[in-house]
Amino acid sequence: MSTLKEMLRIILKVLGVLFIILGLSFFIFTPNQIQKDAKFYGEFQQSREFVESYHQLNGRYPTDDQFRAWSSEDKTNGNINFITNTIPKDSLIDIESHITSNDNYILSSWRGEWFVYYIAQNNEFLPRKWSYFAALKKLLWYGLIGLVLLIIARKMKPMKMPNKSQ
Repeated sequence: MSTLKEMLRIILKVLGVLFIILGLSFFIFTPNQIQKDAKFYGEFQQSREFVESYHQLNGRYPTDDQFRAWSSEDKTNGNINFITNTIPKDSLIDIESHITSNDNYILSSWRGEWFVYYIAQNNEFLPRKWSYFAALKKLLWYGLIGLVLLIIARKMKPMKMPNKSQ
């Protein structure tokens, strides 16, 4: 039984250290992620400008076909999708709670692992851009979990084997 308890202690220690390292990695890689975010979110700018200018000139937003025709002319915007009057239901993000009216538009783009949405009504991106504050929160949460695991492992006392000589 003490072997199992010792194995549990080792597993808890390893997990604790891994959680702390993971938390630190969020913080360490933040400058690089902020640069990637700036470039990625910047790709939305031309699409936003096109949609807004089209709306000012025509009193309405472009149709999906009109947006696709425009974006196919400029190959840098080929990955941006234009959405009007519908909220993507397959999103992992609760977009609906960020929209209060039906008279605006959403731009979206696949980031490789998830979609990023630009909600024009609120001038916001979902998920939000990575920041030092977000990295600090991750560091604190993962670090706290790691420390709790290490404390639990330390508090577990090894079982003493009964003396067989008696």
